[in-house]
Amino acid sequence: MTLLSVRLDDEISDEIDTWSNYLGVSRSDLVRDALRRHLVTLTGERDSEAWEEHPLDENELQLTEIADSGPTEDWSDWHDATG
Repeated sequence: MTLLSVRLDDEISDEIDTWSNYLGVSRSDLVRDALRRHLVTLTGERDSEAWEEHPLDENELQLTEIADSGPTEDWSDWHDATG
């Protein structure tokens, strides 16, 4: 693990103390989890932008049609496959 030092406003520091006490976790755990969640959100936003900039082409859209068609065989008799 890497030690990272940041400067925070007193308000934010107090809020971190309040929540870490309330949740019964260390300040480091609280900040680490909050930062991880925020980075996941940012990654999702970036991925969303990439999909908007580069939508699926015709070939890729055909694959979604295949996936949506469901099973190609009748599996209804498998309910008693275990005996």
